[in-house]
Amino acid sequence: MIYLIGGASVVALVILFALRHILGGMFGLYRIIPPNEAHIRILANKKDIFSHRAGRSAYWYIPFITKLNRLPLCNLTIPVDNIKLNDKNMAKFVCDIVCFVNIKDLELASERLLLSDAEREMGFDFVKLSEDFRSIMESVGRTVVTKQGILDIYMNRQALTVAITHEIEGVFPKWGIELVNLELKHIKDTEGSTIIQDIEKKVAAEIKRDAEIKIAETTR
Repeated sequence: MIYLIGGASVVALVILFALRHILGGMFGLYRIIPPNEAHIRILANKKDIFSHRAGRSAYWYIPFITKLNRLPLCNLTIPVDNIKLNDKNMAKFVCDIVCFVNIKDLELASERLLLSDAEREMGFDFVKLSEDFRSIMESVGRTVVTKQGILDIYMNRQALTVAITHEIEGVFPKWGIELVNLELKHIKDTEGSTIIQDIEKKVAAEIKRDAEIKIAETTR
């Protein structure tokens, strides 16, 4: 009798395993999460976060009544282009910035960064996130660049990059993310302005002049 009960238990466990991992996986009902993602499941108005980082790497999905979203846990590259700024003399210019970020706080990020429509196929809306970051960058950028002149900003981009980085490092944690790196890609003129173009011409002329002086000195 004991052996029969033990055998029945083993069979039941095998059947349970088969239902969960084979049939569940075959029909997409039991899902195992990739290591570089977090899945947010909303079922019966309850939100659950699943990821290897949280120690919950699989879950059941019930069609039609389960809403899902996902967050990538790898480093994200978020371009934020055409940020409009003014220097201390109100000279207008625009710049392109690239942010490299990583999701740090899953609970907070699941509230702030659930950007895709849960009724559609899961996805991560980088365009929407880029627009959200734009408002942050413009606010931080205004604080930083209004202390400098446009020539100083153009000639010392690294200082501007460091200043912006310092400011946003205190802002991004409120979104559940951390800044990995920030790159200031371009500084450009606004429409109808030639300030940056004039600076570039001036710099090019100075480089050409210095080169001509050195050539003249070496040929004496």
